[in-house]
Amino acid sequence: MSALDAIVARGIALATIRRYNIVATTCGSRACVRFPVRLPNGTVVGARVKYTDGRRPKAGWCAVTPGPLATKALYGADVAPIGLETLLWVEGEPDVWVLHTAGIPAVSLLCGAGSSLSDHTLHALSYLHPRAIYVIYDHDSGGRRGMTQTIHELCRRGWPVHGFLLPAVVEEQGDLTDLWRLVGFDGACSRVAIHDLEELSVPPQAQARRAGHIRFPVRSQQAYAAFKDTHQLADMAATFTDLQPQGGGQILRGRCPLPTYADETPSFTVYQDGHAHCYGCGFHGDVIDLLQAVEQS
Repeated sequence: MSALDAIVARGIALATIRRYNIVATTCGSRACVRFPVRLPNGTVVGARVKYTDGRRPKAGWCAVTPGPLATKALYGADVAPIGLETLLWVEGEPDVWVLHTAGIPAVSLLCGAGSSLSDHTLHALSYLHPRAIYVIYDHDSGGRRGMTQTIHELCRRGWPVHGFLLPAVVEEQGDLTDLWRLVGFDGACSRVAIHDLEELSVPPQAQARRAGHIRFPVRSQQAYAAFKDTHQLADMAATFTDLQPQGGGQILRGRCPLPTYADETPSFTVYQDGHAHCYGCGFHGDVIDLLQAVEQS
């Protein structure tokens, strides 16, 4: 069986193989598949390999030692749509491919379940700007530890995030590709199975952070919407910090208005869709979130 046949045998569609530019090759005499690692804008920053012979290591990098843009990239961010209601955050590239075949957008880190989130990772996530993140890692102790760590880091940076456990029918050390096989490689069945997953219990402090992602005291959704319609984030942020246009006027950047740290290099970025992200302190939100953060700081 060729390396590409091994991928197809996992139920990964040819359309997905083409979309992620997965090709069969060899690396150091070992059969593997190679695929590019891209930034959200499509720029290729590295090439990764997955070995299909069952030996360790299971993955690696092609040719030269990759830089942080590659190792800290959010894999799949160039394919996932912007502004999703829910984005799945999974443990590895094959999980991303399986979910793409099932019609479910997903992303993953490239350095293991327990990896810390870097500025590069958070920049890609901010670019996608999902309304909620569902984290699903492998069905083993490492996956559960890594999922808890990822949830804590995302919560600390203000992202609305939930973790979900794979069902008991997936054997220990199994992953989403095993769940995909158990549902008969059926997209509709996999969506139902994921919808029914048990949510991971997180410590109270993480729950409070997650539940408090939007805490602005408004009387109704209409009042909330009316306030946002009449108060532009860029104008409001400009009252707290000096913003300068960058990227051909696509974004505004300045020093963070929150006095929680010394922002020596401008890290606070305002995007055209009405949200801002600080790549120093991790603030992320809209005009109401900014007002609330300034008042509480």
